[in-house]
Amino acid sequence: TYVQPGESALLERFGKPVSGRDVLESGFHLKLPWPIDAVHRFRAREIQTFHIGFEHEEIGSGHQKEAPVVLWTVSHYKEEFHLLVASREPAGAATNNPAGKKAPPVNLLAVGMPVHFQITNLTWWAYTNSDSAGLMKQVASREVVRYLVSVDVNEIMSAARFTAGEELRRRIQTRVDELKLGVEILFVGLQDVHPPVTVGAAYEKVVGMKQRREADILRARAYAVGTNAMAQAEAVRRKLDASAESARR
Repeated sequence: TYVQPGESALLERFGKPVSGRDVLESGFHLKLPWPIDAVHRFRAREIQTFHIGFEHEEIGSGHQKEAPVVLWTVSHYKEEFHLLVASREPAGAATNNPAGKKAPPVNLLAVGMPVHFQITNLTWWAYTNSDSAGLMKQVASREVVRYLVSVDVNEIMSAARFTAGEELRRRIQTRVDELKLGVEILFVGLQDVHPPVTVGAAYEKVVGMKQRREADILRARAYAVGTNAMAQAEAVRRKLDASAESARR
């Protein structure tokens, strides 16, 4: 039998691993005919990917449909899942409803994360759990949910995205090591982090108003700097003119 480059295979004899030859690397290998020996192939040398928070729309032949333009007001994928994220808004801030209810310290975000991994221990991957791929995705999803409820929504959408990805990679790696899945988590990226599509337009308005407020503040500061400098220059000019006139007289 021939194992393709980038693959590893498990050799079983009568359904049990063959001692000393249980893992076959790429190349030619001798084996007994089926059904005595069986070879199970895995993409152990390749970097593989699964996604958290959304499901792609299939367009045939296993290909996935990609959105040409990513907007907060347009759904990107076949299905997006909304996750709870913490909020550091002032405690006790009242909403605009007449009942005066308090705003909850959480928000909903649509979060799309690609996770890249590589199989490092094929025996653990194949034999320790009946569905290692499904278990790994469930573990990763749980760690994402647990992490998001401990961070601020505004930070996770801006400056904390890169640090969040590294922290999630570390947490997922720790958990899969405990379960002996035999994989290395290479990368966790926050590909899409945005409010739910149904409130995307309203959120954009809020963000736009905050940006305009900051722009107005900066323009006011610039005007204050300019006018104060002109006033000081005018004061110095008048004093010098007065001194010159006094000396002339």
